[in-house]
Amino acid sequence: MMSAKYIGSAIFTIITNSTDIKGFQVAQSLYDKIFFPFIKIAVYVVLGAMFVILVSRVITLLFGTDADARKKAGTII
Repeated sequence: MMSAKYIGSAIFTIITNSTDIKGFQVAQSLYDKIFFPFIKIAVYVVLGAMFVILVSRVITLLFGTDADARKKAGTII
């Protein structure tokens, strides 16, 4: 809901604050204010998840008792 509110208010602000609207300017404003922040958030979430997976594999490699699981963790790392 918060992202929908943010997107709606950003689009409304872009359209109402511009007296001479050109297509490229609107597209650039939409990218700068809406798409780029969401892309950054998605990249940060994916990198964070990958880091957590890597740390779990390292812990499995170092402290695991099952030989097969340790071998699999070693090949992933």
